[in-house]
Amino acid sequence: MMNNENLKILLGSCSVRGLSHTKKQMLKQDYALCKQIDGLSIAVIADGLGSHPKSHKGSRTICHAVETVAREFRKGISGREKDFFALLTQLWKVRIYPDSPNECGTTCLLAIRFPNADIFLAQLGDGCIVYELDGHIQTLSRKNYEFVNLTDSIGSAFPQDWSYCCLPAINRDFCLYMHTDGLDILEEKKEWFLHSLQEETEKFTESKEVNLFLRSLLKQSWEGQLEDDRSLAYFQIKKGC
Repeated sequence: MMNNENLKILLGSCSVRGLSHTKKQMLKQDYALCKQIDGLSIAVIADGLGSHPKSHKGSRTICHAVETVAREFRKGISGREKDFFALLTQLWKVRIYPDSPNECGTTCLLAIRFPNADIFLAQLGDGCIVYELDGHIQTLSRKNYEFVNLTDSIGSAFPQDWSYCCLPAINRDFCLYMHTDGLDILEEKKEWFLHSLQEETEKFTESKEVNLFLRSLLKQSWEGQLEDDRSLAYFQIKKGC
């Protein structure tokens, strides 16, 4: 997609069901969404907690709630990040009703480019966000957990439990990917993976092309790690296209 800033904005996302869930005829607990609307570019993925019986509803609901809240904050988010999380949580609770947060718990990872060109990245729970800006690869920092099976989730967390950053006025080259913990990309391969995504999507012009490519990628072997649901999103801004 081209806009009046002479930028190419390309984004896509996909979520696939893991083999264990397919064999057990379980619903997919991951959900992914990407959209460009009202000057906003939005990518969001979520991983419903397996211990919660309606986590599939929770993950789907949080992704669509992110879109709604982003539109409420479309004039800018800087300095109001915790208000964003508070409103997002409240909207999610309303939309999952009559089910409870303890039935619908989910993680959430998101990237939003606002009309003022600020990019907002945020994460609650497991997964990873990796981005490149001005030639530097960075990972959104997040809290360390004492126990590997412990994660924050919507409904049980507070606004301060989110990891986030706001990148101001991004009108130059930028790209990121984010994934749920169904993918296990080694630290030393994060940069390679991001650059591979850039190369593979170089000629794409529409989100549906990115979505199809990500689906084919997620269906691959991943060194046998296919048991869990897997979600992946890609977001790129390219200047002067």
